[in-house]
Amino acid sequence: MPDLSTLIKPGEFGDGAFADTRRYEFDIKNGTIYANEIPVDICFIGDSITHFWETGVTFRDYGVVINRGIGGDMAHILAKRFEADALQLKPKVVVVLIGFNNMLVLKEFEDKTTPEFYAAEQNAYDTIVNSWLDIMEQCEKANQKVIFCTLTPTLWPPEVNTLIFKVNAKLREICAEKNIPLADYHDKLLGADNVSMSWDYSVDGTHPNFLGYNRMEATLRPVLDRVLKG
Repeated sequence: MPDLSTLIKPGEFGDGAFADTRRYEFDIKNGTIYANEIPVDICFIGDSITHFWETGVTFRDYGVVINRGIGGDMAHILAKRFEADALQLKPKVVVVLIGFNNMLVLKEFEDKTTPEFYAAEQNAYDTIVNSWLDIMEQCEKANQKVIFCTLTPTLWPPEVNTLIFKVNAKLREICAEKNIPLADYHDKLLGADNVSMSWDYSVDGTHPNFLGYNRMEATLRPVLDRVLKG
């Protein structure tokens, strides 16, 4: 049995990081898996869209499925907790969906044409993409199979959806270049305007309802099957 003193614990990140709200819980759960050497089939990790998804039930036919989503989490924080909450548990595959909350700073700007707004938009874009690359590098070094997921649309202000389109395009490009499996949720959840999330698939304009999660599941399952059989 592994010594729990070797369990990786990232500690709290401070500055109001939402990840700190579940740190104590995840350290206990990770310790249980780690110390008992429980084999994990799938680890879902991300923000509230992952947090609220009943992945353990939805994907129960795949075996042991754990959820390390945290409502409000951001891409750069997830990159810092990724080793603790995913890699050290040695799942057969990790499913990553993260980045939306890094964009919410854009809502604070009344004038969307100022240099300050464009700087904030660029900073959000760079932070999300660099965090993805960080996580990908961690997976490569650990020989960890990973699936990345495009960000889902929202019914929030247009500038957020505009940035979602931009980062998703970059994620598709990176995954194609690096041969990383991609679950492309975004287009499956769009409304009639082909920009915003459909109310048919959402409870509040951002988070999926059961129909939205069903569409995400249908998109992810073929990718999971290819990765796990490969």
